[in-house]
Amino acid sequence: KIYPMTLKEEEELNAFIDKNLKSGRIYISKSQYAAPCFFIPKTNGSKQLVQNYWKINQYMVKDKMPIPLISEVVN
Repeated sequence: KIYPMTLKEEEELNAFIDKNLKSGRIYISKSQYAAPCFFIPKTNGSKQLVQNYWKINQYMVKDKMPIPLISEVVN
């Protein structure tokens, strides 16, 4: 699903992508899968960029073993 964005949101998204590509936090993927992104309003008036992984999660392989509790690993 593609979420509609305003021109300003699209500019903010492009700035976010450029900044994070340069810093190495994200990289260009060659994956056949993609997750749509959109902005949600925060209580302070700014916007938070989020991604919808609902469709991609259908293709994920479930863990066969549960993650151990920290108390089990530390002791």
